[in-house]
Amino acid sequence: MSDTAGSTAIYYEDVAVYTDSEATVSGNFSKASSNDLTVTIAMNGNTVKEIKNGSVTLTAGTDYTASTNSIIFKSTYLKNLADGMASFTVSYYPLGETGMPDTISDNPATTTVSIATYTPPADLTATYGDALSSVILPSGWKWEDTGTVGNAGNQTHKASYTTLSSLDVTIAVTQKAITVSADNKEKCFGAADPALTYIVNPALINGDTLTGSLKYTGSAIGTYDIIEDTAFDNPNYTITFVKGTMTIKTTPTMDEVTEAIKTLPEPDAIISTDDIDKVIETTKTYEALSDEEKMQIPQDIRDKLTEVQEKAGDVNRKDGTASVTGNLPWNVRLEVTPVEQSEQQYENENFVAKIEDKNLIAVFDIKLIDTLTGKAYELPVGETVTVTLDGVDLSSKKNIVIAHQKADGTVEYLDAVVSGNTVSFKTSSFGLYGIVADKATDGDNKGEAPKTGDNTNMMLWPWLGSASLFGIGIIVVTRKRRKIA
Repeated sequence: MSDTAGSTAIYYEDVAVYTDSEATVSGNFSKASSNDLTVTIAMNGNTVKEIKNGSVTLTAGTDYTASTNSIIFKSTYLKNLADGMASFTVSYYPLGETGMPDTISDNPATTTVSIATYTPPADLTATYGDALSSVILPSGWKWEDTGTVGNAGNQTHKASYTTLSSLDVTIAVTQKAITVSADNKEKCFGAADPALTYIVNPALINGDTLTGSLKYTGSAIGTYDIIEDTAFDNPNYTITFVKGTMTIKTTPTMDEVTEAIKTLPEPDAIISTDDIDKVIETTKTYEALSDEEKMQIPQDIRDKLTEVQEKAGDVNRKDGTASVTGNLPWNVRLEVTPVEQSEQQYENENFVAKIEDKNLIAVFDIKLIDTLTGKAYELPVGETVTVTLDGVDLSSKKNIVIAHQKADGTVEYLDAVVSGNTVSFKTSSFGLYGIVADKATDGDNKGEAPKTGDNTNMMLWPWLGSASLFGIGIIVVTRKRRKIA
């Protein structure tokens, strides 16, 4: 008899109550493997009576072994099956009762074991970093996994074959070949070592890094090999190392510096920017020496360098007829650029609008340049210098002041000291400066044309009368670098 709790069989005076074993299970077997295939089954206390592949009964102990809740199919048996799906039927003794009569039909239900046997593709290879899709499979096979082939070594990925899925396929992944080349370096004798660096070609992938370090051995002037201190390594790469060179150079010697100072023009002969450039280059060479080396230069030679620097400072403080006075280093150069009428819109169209209540006579871009660095020089906080501009036609101009556009775009007015056609003023910062005066009244300068400057070949703005300034909404100007003649 049977009920919903399972199957119950009563034989003569003995009673066997059992529950059916698991109905279906499955597994995959690669014929490339020498391992047996273990299939787990919930047998519920029943024991294996026999296993059939179709009508053929397997031999226990040779083709398989059975134990509680598992059957081990022998690899030697499975390898002889055709590729594809094999279906096995497992029958049971109820609760291990082997003495039940064969005539009793109410035995535990059988279990169907489906095993996919297949011959996986062989000799598949790839290089670390390759895409899995780049590895070609035989006909009928298709990758289920995506991404890359994985790290160097034997890597297993899932693939399908005809109607079979989730099959293991192994790829032999080789290391990626790279070259690590040490960068060539150089330094001056006695200087600190630069960082020893290298390049990798082709580049590392996936954010990989290398372990390893570089070194060289040597301290005297000369050339030394940069080699591996700790060998570069990453298990996914095969690495070829190319050494570099460290060159230790001489510093400018004291004799060379001494000779360079000797060949400088005498102080009174320093008259041009070319002369100053020679002083600048010699100064850079001198400053490259250590303090100890400088002290070994003869005193009279050092005195000459100081003297030519002072003379260079005198020349640097003049630009044509413009000049600057104040507490400035010798290497700071004055640069004054007249701004022509066609440039104002390009550089600073708001400058005119902000001083439209004044008569604009001329505009200059005034800078201080550190000739040792080539960069703009800024005065220390709280310090000022006096700038003098000569050769500007200031005749008949009243209440002359200096309009200065500051870094924030606002315009400030600075007091000016006027003597004839010379105007001077104090300032602490630099940029655009305009010489301005009161606008002419109807009785002033009748019949006179706007001034364009005298015959000193300066690039100056014509002064703008009030009618002209209001008539021209925006003045357009271009900038040219030219000294005030």
